[in-house]
Amino acid sequence: MKKKTQKAAKKPKVRRQIDIDVGDRLRSKRKELKLTQEKMAEGLGKSVQSYANYEKGVTRIPFEVLVDLVLNYKISVDELLLGIKLEELLENHIHTVSDFRLTMYGKLISDEMSRRYLEKNK
Repeated sequence: MKKKTQKAAKKPKVRRQIDIDVGDRLRSKRKELKLTQEKMAEGLGKSVQSYANYEKGVTRIPFEVLVDLVLNYKISVDELLLGIKLEELLENHIHTVSDFRLTMYGKLISDEMSRRYLEKNK
């Protein structure tokens, strides 16, 4: 006699802060472009529900969608993921990749933290 297996209860999705932040930035950029969720979803080849979940931070944006956003909607990855624009990086004298690595979410870290980081990563 076969035992009936019970389906495991679905765990609620845990929204990560980074996904929520990225979703907020995506929503702001969409509104800046004066587009609806429907138009964005259509342009990305996604359902409206899938797109809405990106904006709510429920679903992490897949890499291929990030590429589409960059290529088709002129949304920069650093602006979307980090909340900073290239102009802001340059204004803060961040000109190299190593300078950029010393930033956290676009805010310059202190000289002391920079010194410790450099010592640790020699």
